[in-house]
Amino acid sequence: MIARGYAYVEVLIAAIVLAGALVPASEALRNVMQNSTQASDQIELYYEAYGAFEMLLAQPYGQLNSEAVATGGTVPSNALSEPPGTPNRILVWVARHDLDNADGDDDPLTGVEGGVLRVRLEMEGTSNRFDIVVGRS
Repeated sequence: MIARGYAYVEVLIAAIVLAGALVPASEALRNVMQNSTQASDQIELYYEAYGAFEMLLAQPYGQLNSEAVATGGTVPSNALSEPPGTPNRILVWVARHDLDNADGDDDPLTGVEGGVLRVRLEMEGTSNRFDIVVGRS
């Protein structure tokens, strides 16, 4: 009779230990699932921005250059950026790129030389951003 009671206490203690171990394990699993969803959302935003960047680079050089002149490269282009209020709004900056620092100000965006532009696409509210230097071909 004592052996049965002792086995019952052992099983009870094992069940309590197991239950105590399952709580942190289930919490870890919940965190993994939540982070997986967030990572998936970030990847989706990244590919959306990258697709927009590819479409932007398909624009004729003349149009990009006109936007660089119009904005001075200091504000996003209204013609190339998405309208305000658009979910995951994409902003586009286009600036002439000062390759030779002819003006001596060490700012690559204040160039006046023709033929080279710096294009930046940024998804508003995220860290997704693409920069490239584009030359006239």
